Amino acid sequence: MQIAVNGAKEIYRKIKKPIVTEDSITYIDVIGGPGPVSNKVLKEIKVSGVLDLMKNKTNRLCYIESCLVYYDGRVLKKFQNKVNGVISKKISYKQGEPIWVGPTHHEFGGGYNSIYIPHFGAETNRTLADCTAEEGLIYGYREKNFKQLLDFLFEK
Repeated sequence: MQIAVNGAKEIYRKIKKPIVTEDSITYIDVIGGPGPVSNKVLKEIKVSGVLDLMKNKTNRLCYIESCLVYYDGRVLKKFQNKVNGVISKKISYKQGEPIWVGPTHHEFGGGYNSIYIPHFGAETNRTLADCTAEEGLIYGYREKNFKQLLDFLFEK
């Protein structure tokens, strides 16, 4: 994902220290996106607007893909993970968890998590934001990338 790569290079150019950036996209089959403009869509219509777009849709298949980039001025390493799922019919999130798990009320956290049911939860209709912090580490789309980054850094 080019946004994470460009961001890492630009920030490195300014601070001259190793940097890690991350970008994620949500892709919903039936509407053909939003893909690279996922964040813009959230800002403009919020998750409730995405649910409005999905009204009366039977195909609710989607995926969320995360790209984590490490750049130290010489080495550029990308870690990517994609998690398939479906869009829920309503907003749902677990109260009291850290902001990176699922609040929909915080500008820096939650995103699509409150309407995204990953493959593990399809039988239960649990969104990613319904997960505990521990489950988020197992089933989330970013977390595997961070584990791979740590493995990479410890090998260096």
